[in-house]
Amino acid sequence: MNSLRFIGYLFFTLQIASLAVAQPDLQDCTTDCLRTQAIPTMESGVLSAPMDSKQDADCPQAGFVLINDVASERGLVLALQGIFNELSTQVAPQQELLRKDQSHCGVCHQHNVVSMFSTSEPEKIRTDVVCDTHFAKNIEKTIDDSKIRSYMQDTLTSKNPEGKKIGEACSDKCSYSIAVARTQVAATSSRLDLTILCGQPRDGFVLFSTYNFTVGFIQRWTCSK
Repeated sequence: MNSLRFIGYLFFTLQIASLAVAQPDLQDCTTDCLRTQAIPTMESGVLSAPMDSKQDADCPQAGFVLINDVASERGLVLALQGIFNELSTQVAPQQELLRKDQSHCGVCHQHNVVSMFSTSEPEKIRTDVVCDTHFAKNIEKTIDDSKIRSYMQDTLTSKNPEGKKIGEACSDKCSYSIAVARTQVAATSSRLDLTILCGQPRDGFVLFSTYNFTVGFIQRWTCSK
């Protein structure tokens, strides 16, 4: 696995069923591809998951909101664990507020599902004509929490079937940027929406390149009596 793409897994495996991965759809993207492709693709995956709570017809409509850039940081690969710990501490109070939020359902009760998501992308990139056409592919998987780290590592290093399909479609000259959401579905298991963006290579040696990291939330709710 090319180190240009491998770097993406390092940040996310710190934080965070059956499955079929189709060949990715290629799209043209020239600027801010993480926000225009990867995050919307991840968001669609999260929103496609059913919610256990019911929606009553005589209550306000169910809804959702995506909250970007609740916390952000930039830094080197060697500082990733410290960066993640800092970002997690910063966003914990807002995550708890979103879980308790009752502002959307009037006199009805609001049932919330809050998915924390993270993004990672190189701060500086080079351009290579091979990587001019990007794609963003979302992998949806319900998985035991204890296996999330190894699963993401295997996917991003093309060591499992899902990762191999994406790796074969993304040239070794290109790099991965990542958006990943985790939704708790049981006491010890989560739904993972891992979106991998195949894009332009990062500029510089992997250990000395600066990456931009962000943390946000997708809040979904239903309203019932």
